[in-house]
Amino acid sequence: MKTHNYVSDFTLRDIVIILFRYKMLIISTIFIIMGLTLLGLKMNTPMYEASVKILIKGQSVSAAETYQSLGSFRIHNTQTEIVNSTPVLRRTVIAHKLHERPLDYEKQFCSPIKAPLVEFIAKKDFQTLEEEKLSPEDKTERLISIAVNKLRKNLSTSLIPNSDVFVINVLDYSPEEAVRIANILSRSYAIFDLQSQLAELNMRYGVLHPSVLQLKDNIENMTENLSGDRLPDIEAIGTASVKVIEQASSNSLPVGKSSKLVFIMAFFAACFVSIALALLFNSFNKKFRSPQDIVTTLNIPVIGSVPKKKLKDGLLLSHDSKPGIYYSFCEDLAEQVYIFMKTQNMKKIIINSVTRLKSTQAVSSNIAFCISQLMGHRVLIVDLNLSAPVLSVIHHTGKVPSIDELKESESIDEYIQQIYPGLDIIPCSKSQTRASAFLKQTSLGEKIAAVQDRYDAVFFDCVNITSGADIILISEFADAVMLVINEGRDKKQVVKKTAGMLSGNNVKLVGGVLNNRTFPVPGLFYRYF
Repeated sequence: MKTHNYVSDFTLRDIVIILFRYKMLIISTIFIIMGLTLLGLKMNTPMYEASVKILIKGQSVSAAETYQSLGSFRIHNTQTEIVNSTPVLRRTVIAHKLHERPLDYEKQFCSPIKAPLVEFIAKKDFQTLEEEKLSPEDKTERLISIAVNKLRKNLSTSLIPNSDVFVINVLDYSPEEAVRIANILSRSYAIFDLQSQLAELNMRYGVLHPSVLQLKDNIENMTENLSGDRLPDIEAIGTASVKVIEQASSNSLPVGKSSKLVFIMAFFAACFVSIALALLFNSFNKKFRSPQDIVTTLNIPVIGSVPKKKLKDGLLLSHDSKPGIYYSFCEDLAEQVYIFMKTQNMKKIIINSVTRLKSTQAVSSNIAFCISQLMGHRVLIVDLNLSAPVLSVIHHTGKVPSIDELKESESIDEYIQQIYPGLDIIPCSKSQTRASAFLKQTSLGEKIAAVQDRYDAVFFDCVNITSGADIILISEFADAVMLVINEGRDKKQVVKKTAGMLSGNNVKLVGGVLNNRTFPVPGLFYRYF
């Protein structure tokens, strides 16, 4: 068999066919990704952000040079650590009673889908606290510690470029609560700064110095009135070296991208992923999928195709068969086969398949039926599937003489059975004898040659013979071999190996027939492709 290098142009038509062929994969992938996206959105409780702007380099009462030698970036890192420090966060937690929130506080704001998970985690945490058997004071401390850690996770800072101002950002499930917590946190931070100044002044001037007493009064006043309510700007700025120049505010919009935008982005991503998967699966699919695959892989012509049978279609054609796609394709195939045989001066054709399938068993009978009953020619089919007979099964011949009983001295005539006027068959029964050996033992080839002039076409049905060696021996009594290839079932490499073996032994391949053909693109679109 000659080999040719085909340059396959991957066109838009090919892509469309692939997409339709893997349409269930594409649809399933899109549904899975969109479902997971929706689940992710439902499992994500909306959070709101409140921001406070603070001037880092305010002048302290003690005129300390704490930050004078530091650059903006180092100051930012320093202030971030101070804001995230336990003393500042602990003061905020206690002032706003965050530790008194129920462990399933998120349940008030999350979706019904996530609520059971929140409740489960809360019960587990509560059970852990109960198992530790803590005293009321220790339990309170543990809850404060938990609340501090949660607040730390929902806290971030950022430095405004080319300035001495940095921003404290606080997240919470409620925009109003986020604003209150941010205000309390900024004021706790200012109190911590005042406490730092107080410690410095105590060491420098003593506890009775007017500045020390003034700072103590300021700290006590700020601590007693520590709340998340909005204050007058002058009062909010305070006396600390860090100045709250803009109290907490929130735009009341959930943090992150909107659910609609995420859903739209997920849809386009799902389409891209599903199409990529379809192309990937197609590239790894090494089975025959179209008539063009037969041409490019085996370098033989495609005589025709047989569509995948629908439930309403009978496997074997008869005079009672209703016209349809299956009937029409079989008729076209028979016409092409007969034209091939006459133009190439052939009479005896072997019909072979590398895979045993029920649908391939009717190919030779359907071709013979159309040639004899629709085209008016005389046809003979010889069943050589000794290990798995075909004709006696699909034609229900019953107890009739079968070819495996043929003796060398006998005539072939008494084994010929008429199915329709112009269509005869020679059935066989199951036997352990190989067809190639049987032909030689009985001189069947010569006996068929003696009666072949009565017919316009003779077909050797070998669809259940998967041995290439047997087909090579049988081909000595025939003009050519026609391969029946099953779409989506037969692997290219296997069929190519068989075809190469036949061609290498001077067996003529008249062409291929694509069986069980499917049409992934709906008929409405075929006019455009």
